[in-house]
Amino acid sequence: MSLPDLTLVDDDPLLRRAADRLQGPVLVTGATGFVGANVVRALLDRGADVHVLVRPTSNVWRLQDVMSRLHVHVGDITDDERVERAFSLSRPRVVLHLSTPRGDDHEARRRIQDEVVLGAQTVARLVSKYSVERLIASGSSLEYGPSRIPLKEDTPLAPTTAHGLAKATAAMLLLQAATEISTVCVLRLFHVYGPWESLHRLLPSIVRAAHDNTPLALTVPGIRRDWVHVEDVVDAMVRATGGDGRAEVFNVGTGFEYSNEDVVDCFERTTGQRIERLTGAFPARVTDAAHRRADPSRAAEILGWVPRHDLAAGIRRTFEWWQAHPAVWSEPRGAPPVVC
Repeated sequence: MSLPDLTLVDDDPLLRRAADRLQGPVLVTGATGFVGANVVRALLDRGADVHVLVRPTSNVWRLQDVMSRLHVHVGDITDDERVERAFSLSRPRVVLHLSTPRGDDHEARRRIQDEVVLGAQTVARLVSKYSVERLIASGSSLEYGPSRIPLKEDTPLAPTTAHGLAKATAAMLLLQAATEISTVCVLRLFHVYGPWESLHRLLPSIVRAAHDNTPLALTVPGIRRDWVHVEDVVDAMVRATGGDGRAEVFNVGTGFEYSNEDVVDCFERTTGQRIERLTGAFPARVTDAAHRRADPSRAAEILGWVPRHDLAAGIRRTFEWWQAHPAVWSEPRGAPPVVC
């Protein structure tokens, strides 16, 4: 994982603060998820003292080989006692609150509301109690409604999904709490892709179709997203740890949108593989939209963050990673986490 060299930051106050804060303990929620695992691995590579809060039933396959280097605290984000124990033991300078449950059925939607909203309340309270210097929370592009024009941070929120509604509510809770607690930064992530991505998502499905020489079920044409590589997302999070704004929101996207068929075309050009497509065979979902892309100019201006991967470079890097890690195709069930 490539991160900015925080040893060469004499002329950048934000990166100096990030380097200083990341020398202390860091607590990560949602560490076993796709984005969380990439963040954890990048922090470990920098020598950070990383604590993670892991649900008792979590599949730890993304962190299996680095578990011995982590301080693992077991507990659900809605379990106030367990979460407080993690704060009490870790005494973090920085908290990266990345817990993001998923699902579409009724039970999943209820769990999303409970975990995202109540989890945000718990984290805000404990950040205040334990004098955490900086809280970074992952938001979502689904807090916005679809739009033909680039989405700015001050675009009115109009979530159309349970996930988007929960993330918008949590963001408002955290930003309001910033009047009383340490500085808070919400990063609204657009369509993140890259190593350790869940196998049911589009790019791993494309890789699988190429590997197995099987047809790829696609949606009807015209569904577009702003694709941002996970290494760029990690870079944004590292930079955000050095911020000092009281209550900040940044879009983390490239500013470009691509349809699903564009992504398949790019994969074919980049890898030389050919994919048989079953257009319209994959059902539309409530998250699908004709247009959804970020205006990332605020992150560039304040954080100095500019995505380094265009779509072709990101696909090439991700494809090479999948080829080098064939064992992850099985998403092996990890051993139960051990309480720190």
